[in-house]
Amino acid sequence: MEQKEKRIISLKRAEELKKRIEDYTREKEYIKTGFKNEEIIQENKNRIMEILGASQEDWDNWHWQVANRITDVETLSKILNLSEKEKNEIEKVGKKFRWAISPYYASLMDRDDPSCPVRKQAIPSIEELAEGGEADPMGEEFTSPVEGITRRYPDRLIIKVTNQ
Repeated sequence: MEQKEKRIISLKRAEELKKRIEDYTREKEYIKTGFKNEEIIQENKNRIMEILGASQEDWDNWHWQVANRITDVETLSKILNLSEKEKNEIEKVGKKFRWAISPYYASLMDRDDPSCPVRKQAIPSIEELAEGGEADPMGEEFTSPVEGITRRYPDRLIIKVTNQ
């Protein structure tokens, strides 16, 4: 096959792939990403460093990050704008479940948006106290050949190193 033919095939394939993601390319400007928030993240970082009395050297040290995890609503509310309802709910969940957020991870959060995906991953939700759910929603009982191993696919397995 000649170079020219290969190029034509590649261009056709590229056009086909572009058509498959047309809906994304139309909407991508409206999708929040961390790439667009670099300036905000830097502002958050500077504010958190000031609140915690940290230097840049501290911030870059993972030991400092672990030692200075945010574990109480009072500190969290200095970093994020929390409503009274959010504060009360976090306190309530915190009585049952321990939680902690590294300063770095907190810097990635939108301080004003309770629906921020990073916030939703890290901040305790009152829904965690809801009764119900399934003991084995993934059906691991049927894919565990022995205790501590889950085998969902023929060429993959999950080794559980803890029961927690």
